[in-house]
Amino acid sequence: MKKPLFYHEKNHKKTLVGIGINIAIATIMYLGVEYWAQQNSELKALRYWFEIGYISVLILLVLFALYFYITKKTFSISVDRQYFEVKEPLFEQYNWKLNVSDIVEIDQQTDSQTDYPVIFVILSDGSKYQLTINHRYDMESLYDALKVANKDIKLPKPYKFRVPGLKKSK
Repeated sequence: MKKPLFYHEKNHKKTLVGIGINIAIATIMYLGVEYWAQQNSELKALRYWFEIGYISVLILLVLFALYFYITKKTFSISVDRQYFEVKEPLFEQYNWKLNVSDIVEIDQQTDSQTDYPVIFVILSDGSKYQLTINHRYDMESLYDALKVANKDIKLPKPYKFRVPGLKKSK
């Protein structure tokens, strides 16, 4: 097997921890409202709706946690001299394997509605593939690897693209 020029893999252990923290925060908020409602008779009517909301959120969080725990799926992104591949277990549109020689440009834009960055890989035939930024990986190293694999790829300027929370790991 060839050694990749760039490789990043993330399992969902950190996601499970985050879900656990959210469950704890929701429970603390629920207990706070319960205590507050007992002190103030006007809030007793709102308590019913807050209970419904709390139980709904708790059920969703537990279902997400069970899904991530049971499936044990892993996100990966890799570049070697022949292929650029993304495996995103949660969203099918982000799964693809492209021949690096077919890539002509990496286009970074800001979504006008969300003010969040969107990155497209553009091929010589004009087709576009969106690159997910939901997982923390080093964009600079990814772009460097793509440049090594295909020196003709047009990369964004500046290509030290900054996305909140996406910093180079050392």
